[in-house]
Amino acid sequence: VEQKHLKHRLLDNIWKPRGKLRERIPTRSELKAILRIASPAFRRIYRCLIYTGARPGELASAQIEDYDRKAHIIVLKKHKGQKTGRTRRIGVGMKMQSILRCCIRKRQTGLIFLNDHGRKWTTETLSHTYHRLRDKARLSKDLVLYCTRHATGTAICKKFGIYAAS
Repeated sequence: VEQKHLKHRLLDNIWKPRGKLRERIPTRSELKAILRIASPAFRRIYRCLIYTGARPGELASAQIEDYDRKAHIIVLKKHKGQKTGRTRRIGVGMKMQSILRCCIRKRQTGLIFLNDHGRKWTTETLSHTYHRLRDKARLSKDLVLYCTRHATGTAICKKFGIYAAS
């Protein structure tokens, strides 16, 4: 319409459902409840989501080759926010380093995080597993996996400011 190719907007009258709200921040007891009943493979990737605030898909697709052990970062060239042309850098603290050593072991290539059957995690399988654990722990339905990212971002923002969180 702005470029004068159409006289009016074609989709103006189509109803669009609201997006899911992910404003909820899990409490410490909710995080512990999920970790307590999770399998070892889910526990490892979930802890790393908590430590980093990374998107689930970012850690699910992270390769061993992306992990710079000396700089203590995972560098993703392909990621959701790559419109800027920059790589996504995920900091790796000491707690996460030990988890990564456990995940990688002696492998030199491939995905860092594998599920309990040695296969790839996907955003969908991570979310499905999280929902199953959440329901088993009898936690609120408004608690979704992505809330973990918000919790980490909020904690970083409170402690170090908005620029550190971004």
